[in-house]
Amino acid sequence: MSESVFEKHQKAAATREFRLQVGRDPDAVRWQEALEMMLIREADRLVPGRLASYDSLEGDEAKVLKAVAKKIIVPDDICIIYIPPSIISAMMADGRLQGPEISKDGLTEVGDDVGILIGARCGDYNTILYVQFGLPPHAPGAEVYRDGEVLAVYHYPSIQECLSELNGLVETFLVPETSA
Repeated sequence: MSESVFEKHQKAAATREFRLQVGRDPDAVRWQEALEMMLIREADRLVPGRLASYDSLEGDEAKVLKAVAKKIIVPDDICIIYIPPSIISAMMADGRLQGPEISKDGLTEVGDDVGILIGARCGDYNTILYVQFGLPPHAPGAEVYRDGEVLAVYHYPSIQECLSELNGLVETFLVPETSA
C-alpha cells in the first residue's frame, strides 16, 4: 500500500527535523523541504521519464514549456515538472506555498521569471534539482540540494544557455551512478 500525501508530508517534516538536528543550514533544509512538498503535491502529474506540466498553459508559458521539452531528455527513473509563474502565483494565493516551512526568499519574485523546473529521482527526494528561468534583473540558474545541503549552484547569462545545460545537470546530479 502506498503512502498517502499526508504521510509523505509527515515524512518530509521528520526528515527536515533530523537535518536541522544534525546541523544542516536551516535555509537549505527548509527550501529543500519546500521543493519536496511541491513534488509531492504534484505527484499525480509526474510521469517517470517525461517532462510534466499543466494542461491549461497558454501564451508565453506554453512557449517556454515547448522550449524546455525540446531541450530536455528525462531518464526513465527521473520525475521533472515545469511550473509556470501563473501556477506558482496561484499556489501562493491559495496558501499551498504558505507556512513556516517555506522560505519566502525563494518565491517572492514570481513575476521575474518564466517558470521553474523541479526534478528528482521518482519518489526519492534526497537530491532535488531546482531550475529558475529568471528574467533581468535576475539571472537564470540552477540549484542542487542533497540531504538538506546546497550541493551546487549555477548561474547562466541567458535562459537559452540554462536550457542547454539541463541534460548535463540531470545526468550529473539525478541519474544514479552505475557500477562497472
